[in-house]
Amino acid sequence: MANVPERSLTPGERSLLRQIFEITIPLETMVISVNDHNIGGKDNSITPRAVPWLSPEIWCADFSAATVSDEDRSTFIHECVHVWQYYHGVTKASALWLVIRHLGDYELAYPYDLADSDDFLDFNIEQQASIVEDWWRVTKGMRTLNNTGAIKTLYAYNRYVDQMRGAGLPHKPLLR
Repeated sequence: MANVPERSLTPGERSLLRQIFEITIPLETMVISVNDHNIGGKDNSITPRAVPWLSPEIWCADFSAATVSDEDRSTFIHECVHVWQYYHGVTKASALWLVIRHLGDYELAYPYDLADSDDFLDFNIEQQASIVEDWWRVTKGMRTLNNTGAIKTLYAYNRYVDQMRGAGLPHKPLLR
């Protein structure tokens, strides 16, 4: 497979992500790319290692631009949680387990209920990304996408985002 082209984050994207992740991911050196190989389908975004590959359907020059829909920005944020996971020891090997557990229907990995745990790390990698994505959506007055429970307040979500932010500076992963 040929290399996928990458670009640096724009100043606006760094500002957007800094509001969410604070100091926990390396925004100054982070790059993003387009999933032009359509891995998982033409509308699928994935994050191998620490580089989000955004779907060609939503790819744009600047995810912070006013012309970008909040739905597309929401996906961008979801994928950036996987970058956070990369730099904080949350292994992507668990994605393989999710495929096996859900008999190949990976969509079943995303739904969560905040009542299941007070600990962010108790949720799987897709649930963690969905929690942060839904937190951002709630801050914008949008509906949540993957919360199947009754608890959907900003106050409830803040606990998990605070845990993510409390992870501190990004560190070089032991496994790449």
